[in-house]
Amino acid sequence: MNNDFRIINVTISDSHITIYLSDDRIVSTPIYLYPRLDKANEIERNNFNISGSGLGIHWEDIDEDLSMTGLINAIPSPEYKIEELI
Repeated sequence: MNNDFRIINVTISDSHITIYLSDDRIVSTPIYLYPRLDKANEIERNNFNISGSGLGIHWEDIDEDLSMTGLINAIPSPEYKIEELI
C-alpha cells in the first residue's frame, strides 16, 4: 500500500471543509472545529493555497494553516472551545 498521499483539491461550504486526496479518498470535516475559518466570509474562505507538498492548506487573509493529518483526524484548532457550542 502506498502511504504517500497528498491533498489535491479543497472545497469549503458553510458547514464543512472537504479535502480530496491523491489516493482517491475524500475527507469532510466540520468547519466549526476551526473558528477562524468558521468566522471567515466566503471570499476569505476561498482564498487558500494548498502547500507545495500537498500536506496542508494556508489561508493568508485569516492567518490559518491546517494540516492534512489534522483534517483527516478532525483535530480541532487550539482556538476551538467546546463550551461555546453548549
